[in-house]
Amino acid sequence: LIHAHSQEGHALAAVRSGVPAVVSVHGLLQAQNRLLEGGLFSRLIRSTLWSGVEQRVLADSLHTIVMTNHVARAVRRGSTAQLHWVPNPIDTQYLALDDNPEPGRVLFVGLITPRKSLETLIEAARLEPRLRVRIAGATDDAGYERALKRQAADLEDRVVFTGPLSDAELHSEYRLADVFALTSREDSAPVAIAQALGSGTPVVATAVGGIPDMVQSDENGFLVPPGDPGELADRLACIAGDREVRNRMAFRARVSGMAHAPTRVAARLRQVYADVLASGGDEAAFESDLVGQEA
Repeated sequence: LIHAHSQEGHALAAVRSGVPAVVSVHGLLQAQNRLLEGGLFSRLIRSTLWSGVEQRVLADSLHTIVMTNHVARAVRRGSTAQLHWVPNPIDTQYLALDDNPEPGRVLFVGLITPRKSLETLIEAARLEPRLRVRIAGATDDAGYERALKRQAADLEDRVVFTGPLSDAELHSEYRLADVFALTSREDSAPVAIAQALGSGTPVVATAVGGIPDMVQSDENGFLVPPGDPGELADRLACIAGDREVRNRMAFRARVSGMAHAPTRVAARLRQVYADVLASGGDEAAFESDLVGQEA
């Protein structure tokens, strides 16, 4: 059996190899391409190449793994594959972290790239003086990172860029965070949200892509519109300024995060492999499972 990750050339080779295969869709390449920087010509070339390969992979795949309803809906438009829901796993250490939040401490973890719209988070910190933002991660766009640092220059120590972190440093950041923030313009199933939930950190994130399948407003966090620093600041402050709200959401976050425990993910994946090797399976069973994934 071949398990191909993402809808690129290697996945096309896998599904056309004659060997039983399954493809994991971690993100929608065409949707991500629309948000990349560059001139019209370069974006058109990327779009043509990526969409062509992605469409052929999804059309030829007989078994496809999805992680959110958002991805499932997109895959169904060009595929008759049997769909399987398997979430991203997270390190077990996130599930065992002691919760020791510093009031007002806001954490972002991820790639520093325009798709994450971090200028919105920085502006939210400007609007709400109680917030202290930590931006952790590497960048694939040095010019964008420089622009963000210029934007935050007058905020002194209330916006800190940590750069890439070790596992131990990342665990410490989640342990101390009061709330996790993600301001993406497009995202499918962010691992950082799963890590935050597993560590018991409430999440405030944009209601785009697959994020609403992971974050339930007023349960384990809040959903906000993309590009709205005012609403973001209000929701971050709502959690940071009310211990009762924060503690209630932290509990629900941990419950949600358990779906990403490696043992649970491995069990689901073993079942997918068994279904693929049997070349069968009931598609209706997937439909009911996907709807009840959070339970």
